[in-house]
Parts: sequence; C-alpha cells; structure tokens
Amino acid sequence: MKGDPNRTLQDWEIYELNEEKERCLAHILDIDCKLSPENLHCDGERPAHIARKIGRQLEAIRKVEITNFRMITKMLEGKAREPTFDEIWD
Repeated sequence: MKGDPNRTLQDWEIYELNEEKERCLAHILDIDCKLSPENLHCDGERPAHIARKIGRQLEAIRKVEITNFRMITKMLEGKAREPTFDEIWD
C-alpha cells in the first residue's frame, strides 16, 4: 500500500530528511575526494588496474548516494534533483 501523495510532512520528518540530505552530501563529498587522481592512484604508488577497480566501486557507491539524494529532494521539494556543486562542496 502506498502512502498518500498529498500528505504533508510533519516538522520532525522534515528535520530528519534534512539531516539525511546532509549525510548524503557529506558522503558524496568524501567519495569525490577519494576519486581525485592523487588519492585514487596513491600518488602513483597504486597499480593502475587496482585504481580503476577502486574507482568503479566508488562511482557505484556515489550513484547510490545520488539516488538517495534525489529521493530526499523529491520528498522535501516536490521534485527530484541532482545535488549542486555548491551543495556538495559547501
């Protein structure tokens, strides 16, 4: 059974969704930092095939976080959207 699409969120739900939105943004930022060439390749000390594998894994995790962010913004703002650069790097 699906919830009522016209139901308004309670204050505590808005608070919790905003907290979860901030956690998603923090996790996306962390992943973006790990995906930097310097970190991904450990300043040239990590073999390229391992760096590519780790990069693919991090990209998959980032995709999940973006999906979570989109669901949260749909609930809070009425429309799913991608996080902006400023939101991630703020």
